[in-house]
Amino acid sequence: DVAPGVDGPSEQLDDRRRRDAMQRDRRDREPSDGDARSVDGKGRHRANLCRASRKDLRDAVVKARAVQEKWAGQSGYLRGQILYRMAEMMESRVPAFESALRGSGLSAAAARGVVRATIDRIVHFAGWSDKYQALLSSVNPVASSYFDFSLPEPTGVVGVVAPGSPALLGLVSHVLPVIVSGNSC
Repeated sequence: DVAPGVDGPSEQLDDRRRRDAMQRDRRDREPSDGDARSVDGKGRHRANLCRASRKDLRDAVVKARAVQEKWAGQSGYLRGQILYRMAEMMESRVPAFESALRGSGLSAAAARGVVRATIDRIVHFAGWSDKYQALLSSVNPVASSYFDFSLPEPTGVVGVVAPGSPALLGLVSHVLPVIVSGNSC
């Protein structure tokens, strides 16, 4: 007995294998740990957070590798301009960031301070993007008839574990030193 639209038993078997492979693939893509609840300082539900699986981490590394070469190839000046634009965009959304931080339990003054410090930190690293090479590079003396230069180069994809508190400032303080030098994370 052959299913309608199927030429023979071997094609039916291929369809079954394809369906089994899709189901295995679907299982591999499901997050392993499910969701976590984010609560504010008073224990009220704020958001659902997705926990990543090993596959999610692999996919993130693949994407970071794909863009790293192009990012590293950009001039320090351009990387600085992009980071400075990031600070400008954050500046235009200060009330939203302050509100999110107040929702996590910070006072209004503390939230304002964290947002200001975060913007200042972004501007700081944007300024260093085209200057750090001049400080870390050197001409090394050699006893021969050639020159020896040391230049900092991007490492590639760098994993970052940001602290939970202060969340926003901690994330920016750990990620920006990595990307300002041409790495991706």
